[in-house]
Amino acid sequence: VDNPKRATDDLLLLKLVATEIYSDIVKHRDVNKQLNDKMNIIKSLSEIYTSVYVIDLKTKTFERVSSIPEIENKIGFIGSAEEKFNYFCDNLVLDECKDEMRAFTNLDTVKERLENKKIISKDYLSNAIISPVQKNNPIWTRCSFIEGKRNKDGELISVIFVTENIHDTKAKEIEITNKLQESNKELS
Repeated sequence: VDNPKRATDDLLLLKLVATEIYSDIVKHRDVNKQLNDKMNIIKSLSEIYTSVYVIDLKTKTFERVSSIPEIENKIGFIGSAEEKFNYFCDNLVLDECKDEMRAFTNLDTVKERLENKKIISKDYLSNAIISPVQKNNPIWTRCSFIEGKRNKDGELISVIFVTENIHDTKAKEIEITNKLQESNKELS
């Protein structure tokens, strides 16, 4: 080695660069792990819910987190939440449920309705096509607003809007209710 000082300096520089690269790799791996964890959560939610949207209550805009293709094609990925709720009520909700669903999806009242609650829900009949078997047959669906973020003053600034197919459960519930009513009539 002609210049030992320069060789030592080069080794120190190489060590610093290698340490920085290693640190970046570790950070990148941690970010990837966090991303994978979040994607697994989204995957789990999408197995329960037919659609999941985050709604900014200040701008009244939405962003799709997940949804089945039949809903995604009709609602989209981002946009005006009020416009999409109008479309939703006009096109995906049976006539006899429309007024109640318009009231439920009213973003001007959702903060108040979620005042001391984490979630509010509404069951309705949907005419969205979920499967070829259910085509032209309305299905029971539940939509919910779930508390999202609050600002430092505790004001609700975002909500999560989800829908889920509850048709089988609701149909059984209605069947049991009808049988109970028939039994009560016979006993009277």
